[in-house]
Amino acid sequence: MNEDVSDQDSELLDPEIVGAFLDESDEALEAVDSHLIALEANPDEHEGLHSVFRAFHSIKGNSAFFGFMKVKLLAHRLEDVLALMRDGKLAATKPVMNGLLAGVDQLKAMLARIREQEAECAADAEAKLAELTETLTSLCVPDEQQTADLWPGVLKQFDELIS
Repeated sequence: MNEDVSDQDSELLDPEIVGAFLDESDEALEAVDSHLIALEANPDEHEGLHSVFRAFHSIKGNSAFFGFMKVKLLAHRLEDVLALMRDGKLAATKPVMNGLLAGVDQLKAMLARIREQEAECAADAEAKLAELTETLTSLCVPDEQQTADLWPGVLKQFDELIS
């Protein structure tokens, strides 16, 4: 079934419960698609942002419970990007939205493989998954200019604290 779950563990997984997880995840990702499209059109639409965050959070937690660690990793990276957006630290730019949409597509493909009782990620798609998770991770790291722009404010607050 899943190469990250031992044969003994996979025998313990109730197919009905795994199926319910997959159904719930598929429904959540369909809603995520529409919320992301709306968010792209209106970056200030916070309710959709929160809905997308909750969907990734649920998929992350549930996939870890079932031992689908590659799904968990990808959902976690997507959740990280959404957390920064939610906190106003990352804008809904085209590269950010493209990364999120690519992540959703990859999650759907991985969940479909699990439904077919295959490994979460085909061996020939491992590099693509690694590249996608690296791209999402890089979106969470501010560039040098953003970091440099923060220092004057930090120093001013520090001066106010010690004065």
